[in-house]
Amino acid sequence: MRGLLRVLAVALLAAPAAAEVVLLDHPHPYRAALTVASDTHATPPERFEAVHALVNGTDRIARGSRAWGLLFEDPEIDREPAWAEGVAGFGLPIADNLYLYHPEIGIFADFDPETRTPRSRVVGGVDQSARADAWIRRGWVDALHTGGPGEITRDAMTAGLAWLGAEPHRRLEVWVSHYPPGTPGAIEPDRGRALPRVLRNAVRSGLRVLGALGIREVAGRPTHLRAVPLPRAQRGAIRAWVALAGLGAVGLAAALALPALRGRRAPALVAAAALLAAGVGLQRLPLRYGLGDNPGSPYYCLDRVREAGFRFFWFVSTGSEHESVLALPERSWNGRRTFLKPVRVDDGSRLLAFPRSFAGAGGVRSLDLLGEAELAGLVREGGTAILFVHWASDAPRVFTARGLRGLDRLRRHHEAGRIWVAPTSEILRFHLARAFLDWEVRREGARAIVDVRGIDHPLEGPIAAKPEDLAGISFRADAGEEIEVRLRGRPVPPDRLDVVDAGGSRVVRFRGPGAPAPEAG
Repeated sequence: MRGLLRVLAVALLAAPAAAEVVLLDHPHPYRAALTVASDTHATPPERFEAVHALVNGTDRIARGSRAWGLLFEDPEIDREPAWAEGVAGFGLPIADNLYLYHPEIGIFADFDPETRTPRSRVVGGVDQSARADAWIRRGWVDALHTGGPGEITRDAMTAGLAWLGAEPHRRLEVWVSHYPPGTPGAIEPDRGRALPRVLRNAVRSGLRVLGALGIREVAGRPTHLRAVPLPRAQRGAIRAWVALAGLGAVGLAAALALPALRGRRAPALVAAAALLAAGVGLQRLPLRYGLGDNPGSPYYCLDRVREAGFRFFWFVSTGSEHESVLALPERSWNGRRTFLKPVRVDDGSRLLAFPRSFAGAGGVRSLDLLGEAELAGLVREGGTAILFVHWASDAPRVFTARGLRGLDRLRRHHEAGRIWVAPTSEILRFHLARAFLDWEVRREGARAIVDVRGIDHPLEGPIAAKPEDLAGISFRADAGEEIEVRLRGRPVPPDRLDVVDAGGSRVVRFRGPGAPAPEAG
């Protein structure tokens, strides 16, 4: 027995150690990732196209051209000799978002409830839906900015989503909420009660009155207070509680001030009870702004949105924006590092939410975050950045001289293989796969076997991923190490993989849409 144990020990010591294979945080050769998730508000299609000619194209925007007038106003641009003849496009693969319905920039102008069909809009002799289709094909659009502001009902959403789903290239995965008070069809987890909003608006109204009376010193201090519209469907109930509060306040003041009522407890108690009841009623009333996730509402559309293939969501109400931060903070989720997080919405289900970073109100200065020190820090941290901006509606304030220099730095980092720039959907798709990849490595003879079982989706459970779902996923081992990648025990076809030897290591990377070209390594 002792001899057998000795033989086994010798055999174990002589066996080759398991190969050291590392899953990279970003597609090889990149060490960081960055995209811009811009929200398209009211803007003419001509300006939208000018923005993407600058961001995505490589042709020069000639000084004095129509596009130049739509994009630039910063006097510093005029003083830069390199831009004397114009500004060359940056050639960055960054996408935008669109509304389904909007009279100016929507895929459709509006929805006809009688025929239950979207109404098209023709601009410059071109149907806007055909123009939007071309934008999606060119990679300029990869997200939906809700159905649109205003009364976008369930029927309207169903028709608009059907148009998106009619062609494979139009099936989007990213949903970005719009300002919920003006967008009842937004998918938004309800946050907040009526009382703080009513008090905020009351204070703001009082400050406006003081300002009108010339008392500027007091009126100008809380400039951050902005009146917030109340949900249209709840205004009647809120006004009833406010009226009761008003009656209680007037009654209490009268009970304390009028000689005929002084000393009588009943009027004061009744008035105080009314005031207290109104306060409790308002505090217990949850505000319902975004009704896209509220079953029974005429705006409920979350089930249709899921069916259409949307799986990444950004919400206004969850505080998922980081000011003046480039690399998105990551946290541990079931032992995995990720910036994604589950958010429970009003129908009881959970959605996968992503954050964004910004600088300046509305992201108007977000491109200022593309300084050399900031980009070098992003590379050093190995982080991912998703910048929020409104660069179509606020183009002249966004594309300043400083913003243009930032985009040029980003282009150089991308071309040098340091920062991966891609549309938001591709960044999110890769991050989900990398953060929740289910894989193991073992040795068979002289080969290191990397077996990818799939993606352990944090909400949906195990997913049997296909090679295209793993585009960009990269494994690194020592130079000369023989690596075989398998998918659920079966070898991955060689034409779906890139093998790159560089810097004393060997990298195996999944090919596919969104993955770097083979020569990038």
